[in-house]
Amino acid sequence: MTLRLPVAPEGEVAWAAGASVQLNSGSQDLDVTWEKWIELRGADDALLAAGVAPRNGELPAELFAPIVIEPVTACGPAGFDLEVSSFQLDFTLADQTLSVFSRHRGELIAGAGESFAVDVDTAQYNECCHSEEIFVLLLRRVKTE
Repeated sequence: MTLRLPVAPEGEVAWAAGASVQLNSGSQDLDVTWEKWIELRGADDALLAAGVAPRNGELPAELFAPIVIEPVTACGPAGFDLEVSSFQLDFTLADQTLSVFSRHRGELIAGAGESFAVDVDTAQYNECCHSEEIFVLLLRRVKTE
């Protein structure tokens, strides 16, 4: 199988072609919308990449572990018929937290010479008329040295 991910400005991916990995990917047709996800882990279960496009509703915690993602309604209340707003997504790994809004990116240090490149395309709430939460994001482990 060939997996292509966008190159992060922080560096190349932290695994080599031909490395032993575990891939969990899929899609689901939800009648009105659809969801896709990807989770790539090393043979030792270390997170290499994870993403959703789009995810309607709560983010699946197990997909991004050990990184914890907490959506914060920093741009006003959540509710029906309110203006579409961007979540502040707080990404926590060990003792560091990174806050990212829609259309922004950042980096979490993963260890010596590696980090997680974080790209958030969409993190919205009050979407449509049902106070839906919509997420499109990608994390990948990259070499920084």
